[in-house]
Amino acid sequence: MENTEVIPQERPQALKTLCILSYIGCALIFLLSLLSIPNIMKSDEAKQREIEQVRQMSDEMEEQLEMQYMDPSYKSKMTGKLVVDIAFLALTLTGVVMMWKLKKTGFYIYAASEVLYYFSGYLSGQGDPSKIMDSMPAMFKNIALGFVALMIIQDLLFIFLYWRQTKHMR
Repeated sequence: MENTEVIPQERPQALKTLCILSYIGCALIFLLSLLSIPNIMKSDEAKQREIEQVRQMSDEMEEQLEMQYMDPSYKSKMTGKLVVDIAFLALTLTGVVMMWKLKKTGFYIYAASEVLYYFSGYLSGQGDPSKIMDSMPAMFKNIALGFVALMIIQDLLFIFLYWRQTKHMR
């Protein structure tokens, strides 16, 4: 009599590590997204106090912040951005869960979500995010660009490392 028992495929340690790191990253990003809600709901008085604080650092940044805060559609734009960000986060998490289950489709969902996220400003009606950086002093602009560069490198690295694990997925 032949043994027809199906043995489940073993999940490689590298894939386990990547998925766990991605779960942690998704949780942190979700928490940070929730922290933006009080900023969206700020009163006009709180916005004015913040504008005054920024004015002490840079007149250009103060002008940009004031235009942003005084825009009547500010709250709806920021809410839209939050919704789009959480939607991309959900897509990313869906891809990671599928890869955890050794499904190759999860890689494509994950990679698409990570790459398309950088265009989420356009999708949410925020427009070109680099316009905000134009008004920043050089030091702040360099720090912001450094963080963006690190995010892109980290995303590309994870996409590459997940791609290397697709041979274990079906």
